[in-house]
Amino acid sequence: MYLWTLPMFHCNGWCFPWTVAANAGTNICLRAVEAAAIYRLIAEHHVTHYCAAPVVHNLLIDAPPELRATLDHELRAMIAAAPPPARTFDAGHVEILAR
Repeated sequence: MYLWTLPMFHCNGWCFPWTVAANAGTNICLRAVEAAAIYRLIAEHHVTHYCAAPVVHNLLIDAPPELRATLDHELRAMIAAAPPPARTFDAGHVEILAR
């Protein structure tokens, strides 16, 4: 399950809708970029992946604890469109994978 928080033409989005479909995934779309709506869709559809600009990712980090507590499964995020600020990594919600 892939949650769209960016327009589909951002962050290599031209190919993502087709890639998700080709992998038998489901595209989940938002009507508005709001923390409550994002967390609700993540829980309702068991979203496993999303891509967000740093401002949206920080919106999720800064959401009220009761919203953040609804996340009960692994969720992979790609941060793109702008370099993320250090506080995004300091928040402890982002794992940096390196080879």
